[in-house]
Amino acid sequence: MFCSFNEMLEHWQANAHPARIGVACPEDELILRAVLRARDAGVVRPVLVGDARKITALLDREGESPDGFEIVDQPDGKQAGQYVARGVASGEFAAPMKGHMHTSYFLRPLLDKELGIVPKNGLLNQITIYEEPAGDRLRLICDCAVNIAPDLDQLAAIVQNAVNLARNLGCARPRVAVVAPLEVVNPDIPSSVNAALLAKMGDRGRFGDADVDGPLALDLAVSPQAAQLKGISGPVAGNADIMVAPNLDAGNMTHKALVHIAGLKTAGIVTGANSPIIMTSRTDSTEDKMRSILASMVAARAQGAGS
Repeated sequence: MFCSFNEMLEHWQANAHPARIGVACPEDELILRAVLRARDAGVVRPVLVGDARKITALLDREGESPDGFEIVDQPDGKQAGQYVARGVASGEFAAPMKGHMHTSYFLRPLLDKELGIVPKNGLLNQITIYEEPAGDRLRLICDCAVNIAPDLDQLAAIVQNAVNLARNLGCARPRVAVVAPLEVVNPDIPSSVNAALLAKMGDRGRFGDADVDGPLALDLAVSPQAAQLKGISGPVAGNADIMVAPNLDAGNMTHKALVHIAGLKTAGIVTGANSPIIMTSRTDSTEDKMRSILASMVAARAQGAGS
């Protein structure tokens, strides 16, 4: 897997051409600046779908000529979301990106069964990619934003989506830690039971070429020293590429601690569809939004190559 976002960008610039994405309602300074940075880096060719008057005014303020952009005038957020979803379904767009709009207006058309963007019985979930402080490793954690209290089947789908994404980011055999408060099964702690069941599924080949272990406390997932002190061994302990949180509370708080307390570089992708979905938080920085676009395009390219 890529060691850093810089390495990811260098790989893209050396091996790929800008991808066409549909940005629904980009009438927001942070979103538009992230899109402009991704364009300037050669990652995307954005199609701006929204209120043309507001988009033009924002571009003017950023010192950009509107003539250099494809702008689709769809002032209504619901219609903008539908336009972008149809573009993804037809292959016109490599991915959709959510701008300044209601989440339901963005996601609902992407979930339209007739468009077929999400496979039958598929599950969408959000994955945060973060860069270690030394800048020498990327890790994934999920689900941080979509599924509130996933059951065992949904957790299995989340694991599979994360494994698929890690492979698309260059990890040949992803190491998955299913996180719980402790490393032993306690029937009174449902997350520990689910973690053990997911690990057994992994042993039986449910997730393909991947190592899945759990329950593992978070420190045992990422710290070789902690794993050694507690006598926990195996390919995942202390060396996880992916951490699967038991619920939205744990995933979301971990994501926000990484961003707002640790100050780490992150990207976010919604997975489970036929293309990555770029749906960033309103509080994400321009840089985090740019990294989300980049990681989504790298994943989309690999996903397309493997289909």
